[in-house]
Amino acid sequence: DKEGNAKRVFGENNENVKRWAEERGRELLVYEVKEGWGPLCELLGKHVPEGEDFPRRDDWAAYKEHGTQTS
Repeated sequence: DKEGNAKRVFGENNENVKRWAEERGRELLVYEVKEGWGPLCELLGKHVPEGEDFPRRDDWAAYKEHGTQTS
């Protein structure tokens, strides 16, 4: 099915990116959005923005609702 294939390709791409970064000694941030600003700011050497919530839109849900419609 299309969704299963998309998930497989997505996973394979993620593994390729991880392998690429490791082979080159590059830092790579792998995290879930629910972790918020902390890991991202730490990697970038920045302070967590005060008074600014981490954006948590569900773009995948919006894509499934609107992005798969045909004209």
